[in-house]
Amino acid sequence: MHVVAVFGSAHKGNSETLAEWCLEHLEEHGARVSRYPLRAMHYKGCILCNGCKTGSESCVLRDDLTPALEAVPGADVVLVSAPVWFLDVPSQLKAFFDRWYAFFQPKFWKNNYAARLPKGKQVVMALSQGQPEGFEDLLVRYNAVFTVMGFMPMHVIRGYGLRGPGEAARRDDLKAQARAVAARILNGQPPEHILPAYR
Repeated sequence: MHVVAVFGSAHKGNSETLAEWCLEHLEEHGARVSRYPLRAMHYKGCILCNGCKTGSESCVLRDDLTPALEAVPGADVVLVSAPVWFLDVPSQLKAFFDRWYAFFQPKFWKNNYAARLPKGKQVVMALSQGQPEGFEDLLVRYNAVFTVMGFMPMHVIRGYGLRGPGEAARRDDLKAQARAVAARILNGQPPEHILPAYR
């Protein structure tokens, strides 16, 4: 099992702690993990040049994000982690997702949003946030993106009420949650909770 892990925070903080607990459990059971911390990279978001639709089957921008994008098609599992900032994921991670435009086939809008990625990949989203609840709409929106790309229903790791650095590391309940998600992936099980469809 090959796992591509993309860390979307500007800091090595709570969301990455959640992700690493899941990844460590997967590695303990033989998974190979490729880690991509976006905070260490220099790259652009999609510039809608359509080079990926007219002369190439991949993004024509070449920068630090290229290896992460090139790893996604061959991954069995994609894990992304991020804090919730201003009702969404940080701009670093949003730019990564915008570059997924290259994973759509030419004229995809005429062909049921046909993607170039192999179908059936698993996906995990690990989110940390200061608020004690909320932002489920964020998960529903990104799950819709993954679904269109042919992924299986999204697994979720949620860290609520994390207002300071290192708080996740002191929460045994969050560690158990992350390892339980890893176990479901290893066993080929669907998520414990299926997100509603995006409307």
